[in-house]
Amino acid sequence: MSDSLNSTGHDHYDELILRSLTEPLPEAVRAELDRHLATCDSCRAQLAEWRGIASLVNAAAQKQAFTLPPLQL
Repeated sequence: MSDSLNSTGHDHYDELILRSLTEPLPEAVRAELDRHLATCDSCRAQLAEWRGIASLVNAAAQKQAFTLPPLQL
């Protein structure tokens, strides 16, 4: 995200976007983020980009998991 957006208070939403991808947000925080996303094209684009990255990482991890040898105890 550009420095000009970060300097106007988007750091908070940057953090919430990332947290929303890795953990459930409290209901009030989720509602705050949703309200912001409804009006901010930049943050919606950032969320879409992070979701795409997460999807690619997950797919690669799944593929790698299937190619590992069985665990021997």
